[in-house]
Amino acid sequence: TPAVAATVSNIEVNMPAIIKIYQDLAKKYQPLLVEGVGGITAPLWQDYLLVDLMVELSLPVIVVTRPNLGTINHTVLTVEYARQRGLKVAGIIINGWNENEVGILEKSNEVYITRLTQVPILGKFPYSSKIGEGNIEGSELARLAEEYLQMDKIISIIERGSNDE
Repeated sequence: TPAVAATVSNIEVNMPAIIKIYQDLAKKYQPLLVEGVGGITAPLWQDYLLVDLMVELSLPVIVVTRPNLGTINHTVLTVEYARQRGLKVAGIIINGWNENEVGILEKSNEVYITRLTQVPILGKFPYSSKIGEGNIEGSELARLAEEYLQMDKIISIIERGSNDE
């Protein structure tokens, strides 16, 4: 997590400065995406969690989850915690979807996640060994996103940039 990396590197994370940088970037660039660095409860600095930043910046949430065993629990808990903290969960992306190996587990996970969270699935990003190895070009990632994700909806969610329903 950023908190551990900062501690190990003997660096102090300045959260007010990070928030100011985000606000300046948001004025300059639209849409602006904030990546979740390890999940909603990942510590950014000491007791300041990613969810604290998301609340402070009124960011809408797109949960990225996996297709395999344990994902229903992980995803439902993440969605519910985000809602408890007052965040709008706008969608879910299933990452690492391997169409050649999809079985009853993966298909039922998708159904249960949708049913239990009442949050739309915005796509299933395909599995690629190249991604794990770091051997994939940005243009290829963009092509895969365009093909497998509902990019128009995702961009719309990011452009709204708040928790307004």
